Amino acid sequence: MATTRFDRRAFLFAALASWLAGASRGDAMTSNPVAESGGLANFERRFAGTVFRPDTSDYARLSKIYQARATARPALFAHCTSADDVRRAVLAAREAAAPLSVRCGGHSYAGHSLNDGGVVLDLSGLRSIEIAADGGSATVGGGTLAGMIDRATAAKGRATTLGQCPTVGIGGLALGGGVGPLMGRLGLTCDNLLSAQIVLADGRVVTASEEADGDLFWAIRGGGGNFGVATRLTFRLHPVTLVTGGFVTLRSADPRAMLHLYADLCAAAPDDLVMLGMLVPDDEGRPLLMIQVCHLGSPEQAAADIAPLVASPYVIENGVGRLPYADLQTQGPPEMPLLPSTNRAGFRAAFDEVAIDTLARALAEAPGPYMHGLVPLHGAVTATEQSKTAFPLRERGIAYGLTSIIAGPESLSPTRAWIAELNDSLRGSGPGAYVNVMGDEGAEAVKFAYGDNFTRLLALKNRYDPANIFRNNQNIRREPFH
Repeated sequence: MATTRFDRRAFLFAALASWLAGASRGDAMTSNPVAESGGLANFERRFAGTVFRPDTSDYARLSKIYQARATARPALFAHCTSADDVRRAVLAAREAAAPLSVRCGGHSYAGHSLNDGGVVLDLSGLRSIEIAADGGSATVGGGTLAGMIDRATAAKGRATTLGQCPTVGIGGLALGGGVGPLMGRLGLTCDNLLSAQIVLADGRVVTASEEADGDLFWAIRGGGGNFGVATRLTFRLHPVTLVTGGFVTLRSADPRAMLHLYADLCAAAPDDLVMLGMLVPDDEGRPLLMIQVCHLGSPEQAAADIAPLVASPYVIENGVGRLPYADLQTQGPPEMPLLPSTNRAGFRAAFDEVAIDTLARALAEAPGPYMHGLVPLHGAVTATEQSKTAFPLRERGIAYGLTSIIAGPESLSPTRAWIAELNDSLRGSGPGAYVNVMGDEGAEAVKFAYGDNFTRLLALKNRYDPANIFRNNQNIRREPFH
């Protein structure tokens, strides 16, 4: 299969650079003072671990998260190196009635990796990887980054489903679901979770699996960080070495044409083929559709399945070839840019003429730069019954995450209005959204995202965290809100 050299990182960043030139960062978090919760003066005595307060360089480093619009200023970061550290920090924050957040990779679209005046658990001290002797599983620390796991498992000829960004933390990825290039054949990240050590709101440290604490195990596979802090996770591994993959970039005079092609290809895709899409503007503001292709089948079958895409007249860059899976995972940016943005998420079972027309018209009216992710769900993801895990999207279709970059303070209101209107028009009639790409959309949006699974999740939230200690997340709660 012929390829052309394609640097996806350079291409994507170049497309955004012209839009972001001169963008204001006047709302950056460093402008806010710290308003410490009153009970945290003696936190160190109760925690007994390393604490980073605002006068330290580590505080400044950890305060930088990927939602650059976040203005929250925690009182301190508690650097955790063990489950006992996490337990002590949770209890100390609870005793002080202080807000509590968890930071692993800092990729929360809604800015939940930080809070105002409270405690942030820094899980970067919980980074470890142990691969079973038979290569069938890997046990990782709750602060381990996805790229670390990809590299370690690749050395053994193994892999599990992880996302495209190597700096995403495994805890947030897995607990929220976890989509990625292998999911068509191998399922979601949470579908490959075998067990997890969880620190609960009352300080207990438990291990949840199918055999032990099954209700909690159900809830943490898609229910996000609502139920506790994951300090150790064990995942099923699969033999994965070479794949057919790479990035293909499309552009058409009318974006409807390339969107129709993409929708048709996703609707017909076999389990071995996943095509993750991203819409971004080029340097002239024209929509580009960048597609990461990953095919687990034979080279011959992959060539046949991908042929309608790479032969399209809309292709302007084709980087598909035969390569190690770990190399495919490094084609994305090693670090995502810190961008101020507003986000929405949803799901549409039928990416039909109405959806395509809605999206195309919105792109033509975009108030600024955007990065809209399109995630086709099929194969092993949709073969799993919705009731088996808390992850709500088990119907074939396209989940999407809408990200609109805020180029300056004056663009905040129109950008928010534009993306909210687009989401309202685009999402299907039924409930559902991928919580890992949701913005700060409110309690009703969370309820909508989980659909039929929300009632059971709420009951389990009330059992495991009745005081809603773990609330800086896509929070599962009922009125009156905490």
